[in-house]
Amino acid sequence: MNTITPTASLPELNFELLEDRYSRQRLIASWDQDKVAKARILVAGAGALGNEVLKNVALIGIGSILIIDFDRVEISNLSRSVLFREEDIGEPKAATAARALQRLNPDIDVSAIDGDLECDLGLGQLGECDLVLGCLDSIHARWVLNRACQRAGRPWINAGINATVGEVCTYAPQSGPCYECGMTQQMWQQIHQRRSCMLLPKKLPLRTIPTTSVIASLTAALQVNEALKRIHGEQQLSPGEMLLLSLEPYALSSFSMVAKRDCLAHEIYSPSVSLDAPPDEITVAKLLARIPDAIVLHLDFDILESWLCRQCGEEPVGRRLAGESGKERSCPQCNSERTPQLVHEIRPSDWLAGRSLAALGVPIRAILRVGTTVGIQCVELTG
Repeated sequence: MNTITPTASLPELNFELLEDRYSRQRLIASWDQDKVAKARILVAGAGALGNEVLKNVALIGIGSILIIDFDRVEISNLSRSVLFREEDIGEPKAATAARALQRLNPDIDVSAIDGDLECDLGLGQLGECDLVLGCLDSIHARWVLNRACQRAGRPWINAGINATVGEVCTYAPQSGPCYECGMTQQMWQQIHQRRSCMLLPKKLPLRTIPTTSVIASLTAALQVNEALKRIHGEQQLSPGEMLLLSLEPYALSSFSMVAKRDCLAHEIYSPSVSLDAPPDEITVAKLLARIPDAIVLHLDFDILESWLCRQCGEEPVGRRLAGESGKERSCPQCNSERTPQLVHEIRPSDWLAGRSLAALGVPIRAILRVGTTVGIQCVELTG
């Protein structure tokens, strides 16, 4: 039988503490369970990769976990998702994963957003997290998450998988390149494919990615290990460095991206004003009235102000442009094709100023940019 020789520091350990859930982790040199327990992370995506990541961070004892995913459990998820069961089919992935994690480790705090990254995650919520783990399956979703993390000033670790290859890359605001810096022309074309010639978002056919739980487990292990390094104040991957894992043949390699000076994603929204007002209880006009010398509200998304029919005139709408908006393209009166009238700036005199922020599509804990006579101010909704 192999024996382990106690280290010199072992007699100094608190043996009562060693008998808790995390006793074996506490034996690891330089491990700080208190730092792990205080860490707050966001996991974006609860599919095959997200399941493995969530399982790992829950077992390790990450103190606070926020999950976001808009999708629902399907039968094909069961071969690759340790947190889902057959009775979960049809249920929201985020909430289902959250319940499973709470059963797995009652010590931790888990919450879920059954929604879309672009529409339902406020930058204030993201800014409360120490670290973000991206477990997404599309270029558009990663692009959205990257911009959100940049604006909130939060580091994030991106990971992706296919049948035999996994990749992990770290990004840190104001330090090295971001995900958008490394986007190729082909990747940009895929982003633009989401908009029709009338600028309406399109729901593209879902891309089925062949994969197994094996590559998901290996990639998730590397992603979570890098997260643990950062929680402990260390890092193995520098910002913009990508680690590639291959199963055929076995290989582990890395390369570094280069930051682009003109990258539009390199902007941090630092709130200078906080308003204790939920989006459903404050209009644009009231928001602007509470900010000294406010002139205009700048939104990071398009508002469908109205539909314009050349024959029947204009129909006011006043809500966030979404994929479902395309169903309204035909005029209900004459069946002609209508043109969307889009805006992303609202002034106090505009009719949209009378609508609530929630009606326009602003999520809770959002950080908004307000133009004033002296420049841009970032306003966080804390209510």
